[in-house]
Amino acid sequence: MRYEIGLIWRSPDLNYWVRSVTWSPDGSKIGVTGDFENIVIYEKHHNDFIKVLDVNLKLGCVGGASWSPNGRYLAFGTSRVGLVILDITKKEVVFIDNDHERGYATCWSSDGEYVVSSGHNFIALYKFREGKTEKLWEITEEDLEKAIGDDLIMFQVEKLTFYNNVIYAGGVYDMFKAFLMIIDRQGDFRIYIPKDLNLPMNSNTSFSGLDILDGKLTVSEYWHGKLLIYEIREFNIVEIAKIKTCKGPTSTVWLNHEYIAIGELEGLLEIFRFNGTKLKQVLRLKVANDNIAWGYGLSYNPKYKLLAIGSFDHHVYVYGIPDINGH
Repeated sequence: MRYEIGLIWRSPDLNYWVRSVTWSPDGSKIGVTGDFENIVIYEKHHNDFIKVLDVNLKLGCVGGASWSPNGRYLAFGTSRVGLVILDITKKEVVFIDNDHERGYATCWSSDGEYVVSSGHNFIALYKFREGKTEKLWEITEEDLEKAIGDDLIMFQVEKLTFYNNVIYAGGVYDMFKAFLMIIDRQGDFRIYIPKDLNLPMNSNTSFSGLDILDGKLTVSEYWHGKLLIYEIREFNIVEIAKIKTCKGPTSTVWLNHEYIAIGELEGLLEIFRFNGTKLKQVLRLKVANDNIAWGYGLSYNPKYKLLAIGSFDHHVYVYGIPDINGH
């Protein structure tokens, strides 16, 4: 495959580190969050993007956001609360969970009836109804201690994805041990601890990206610079491929059933081809300024074949990848 990748759009300077970008389900909007208190949404107009929402909720820095399947709601955590759900149409908050601080990641079920949130020492599932959202269950530090069989100092989960009514999560416990979790909608869970992934002391991240397509879970691992693929088998995962990547991958996303993109700490974009058993690098491209972290919250738009990314240089970038077919 020959790649014709080109920059379509760069946002104005947003004056903060952009950590998360996410396309709306219809591919018309990009939600932007980061080290700031605002929720920013850009709408696509041909090859330009117009800011249509910029709301400061005064709830602390905003974590990874996710759209509801109908595109009306945006869920996210912040440095002060575990979960916020914002009605984009009405531009108002319809739910806040104040039980937790430092919410890092959110994800919706495909039917839009459930939303999961995670962060520092918690993972929780909510039944979503406007005006009557309720927490169904919560996994705490004590629950994880029982499963691991040891006392914990802490744990945090920074990446989530929902697939076939099962939640897949990646995190760190005791600041240097990486783990993956598989959780059903009743809150029962299994822990998977990959081999050879012990981390430097005081690490606050490991699995920097999770994405699932056609029963394949792709995972980027930050400290060791690895891209891994797991096959989902009932309530289990089995590693089927891995490859060394550039230094410090910060996110990953499937472009289709065969190609995977990752962003990287020093401004690189890599694309890998997966043939069912092996991974091979097919593109390595410098796309951001030197020593600027690029690759946080990669999000692919299969409708328009656009790859969006947030950067620590305060910008959102959108690249066209016309040779990649949609899912």
